[in-house]
Amino acid sequence: YPDYSYEFLGNDKFEKFNRKLFVFNLKVNKVLLRPVNIVWASVMPQYGMDRIQNFYTNANYPTRLVGSLCQKDFQASKAETKRFFINLTMGVGGLWDVATTKKHIEKRDEDMGQVLAKWNVHSGPYLVLPFLAQGKNLREFGGYVLNKPMQPTSYLFGWGSLISTAVSILNTSTIIQPITVLADTYADPYEVSRQLF
Repeated sequence: YPDYSYEFLGNDKFEKFNRKLFVFNLKVNKVLLRPVNIVWASVMPQYGMDRIQNFYTNANYPTRLVGSLCQKDFQASKAETKRFFINLTMGVGGLWDVATTKKHIEKRDEDMGQVLAKWNVHSGPYLVLPFLAQGKNLREFGGYVLNKPMQPTSYLFGWGSLISTAVSILNTSTIIQPITVLADTYADPYEVSRQLF
């Protein structure tokens, strides 16, 4: 089989750096994130996690709106606007995703990473950064940085910002858990992670 990671990402220019950070992320996951995640999942019912996730998804409407507008996808921007106001009102501030369950308006995953791809920005080399479950290419990191100013939770300060960030990380920290499976299953988990990306 062809090495698609090479075909899509080219040479792993930062391989030494990436491998070191990948091992660091594994250790952080084992020592900190996984134990905290287990405690969080044992005290917070799935129902509560779903409400929190719905709230953050609805709050990140500006990211999806601007992403779809920059791609001239006006159908998606219209759908996202409908979703936002339906969930804000009927979904009690976005705690319930009424737009999907009752109105059958699906969420569009639009962001600035997709905009950069649409604008033919070169993907760049593969890169792993601390505390992130999966490495990305430079274009996706650029999109991640551009998304931040459009997320309302970015404008909370002090304790509000700390609590918002902590709850968001806790609620989505299960995303990093597959790294543990890679580490336990494969001789070279970094290479497998890169190929999966």
